[in-house]
Amino acid sequence: MTVFGKITAPLSVAVLVVLSALPWGVPADSRFVLPLLPAVAIHYWVLRGKSGTVPEWFAFAAGLLLDILTNGPLGFWPLIYLLTYVLAALSSPFAHDGPIRRWFLLFAAMSAVAAAAWMVTSLYSVQIADWQPFVWGAMAAALAHPLFSFVFRAVDATPPRRSNVLFERGT
Repeated sequence: MTVFGKITAPLSVAVLVVLSALPWGVPADSRFVLPLLPAVAIHYWVLRGKSGTVPEWFAFAAGLLLDILTNGPLGFWPLIYLLTYVLAALSSPFAHDGPIRRWFLLFAAMSAVAAAAWMVTSLYSVQIADWQPFVWGAMAAALAHPLFSFVFRAVDATPPRRSNVLFERGT
């Protein structure tokens, strides 16, 4: 793997973290969309299956950087990004059957991440938070996946991991 191939995944996550921290002036209902875009990238690269492209410590560091840049509660986005990492790692054996299945796995992961973020926000504010921004953010982030997948495949210089096949002679 080339040096460019090794830094493609972390660089894409870092760029998305910085872009999601910028003041874009989005409405209050859509403010949860941008911070979920790095989660989509983390999910994509973990499902891509190349070892060490986005390690768990980098997902944590990306979330911590987002918390620092947005002046949010420390630990919120690291928790969300680590949950995304774990869900992608657990679903990676099922992701080799094509892009539709990977997209379905992302929808499931974003649903779980949105539910977890809503629960943590409700606990943090000691009241039940509005659930609609979380659902809208998860749906918009999941719908952005084909665009990210197209861009990441164009930028990535290394081939995807293939499943090993065991050839044996029958008796």
